[in-house]
Amino acid sequence: MKGLTKDIKGLTKERNNKIHQTARSIITSQIFRYEDKKKEKAPFTALRDSLAHQRINYDSLFETYTLYQKQRTANYALNLARTTQSTLRSAADEYQIRSRWIHWHEVEWHRKITIALACIIFFLIGAPLGAIIRKGGLGTPVVVSVIFFIFYYIITLAGEKYAKAGVLPVWLGMWGSSFILLIAGIYLTIKSTRDSAILRTETYSRILRKVLGINGKGKANEYHENSATNQ
Repeated sequence: MKGLTKDIKGLTKERNNKIHQTARSIITSQIFRYEDKKKEKAPFTALRDSLAHQRINYDSLFETYTLYQKQRTANYALNLARTTQSTLRSAADEYQIRSRWIHWHEVEWHRKITIALACIIFFLIGAPLGAIIRKGGLGTPVVVSVIFFIFYYIITLAGEKYAKAGVLPVWLGMWGSSFILLIAGIYLTIKSTRDSAILRTETYSRILRKVLGINGKGKANEYHENSATNQ
């Protein structure tokens, strides 16, 4: 983890330096073009420097040009905008590559903790399951445990994928599944200490009868009424 932390800091510094270099290059060489100060300034350069501290109405200045000068100025501005756009696209692609590489290191850093914590979380889930599930022998606890593990694996895989792609923060993508299962483990632990019947089939059949409006007493009364009528 110490080595990963050092690499993450180094890669982040390189990425930020590359951003500053690209921005400085665009400003100095494309948006503002600086001539060599050692050379004698041309009349146009001297005029530009004198007007630099004044407010200029560029539309009015552009209207003073001839048609040829307008076309030349527009083509020059268009080519400069295309060059800047190409430079920014290349810099954005490089930024994504560098960021993705940083995310991979951060994912591995968090994985060292989340895997160790998952062992404790699964203990919090498995121990209460053994106390809650009273029937079914070994089969029912194994099936329920496998369902929990598959649920954990799917969430972890999705969170890791989104974290590496930069869609989610790395800490959220790597710790999301642990948080969810930790809540489930605490809930099951509380239920087991209270001797809850949360995983008994009778509990869910009773809830299903209430949802469907099926009443056991009503069924018994209907049976007795039908028996009396037949007699």
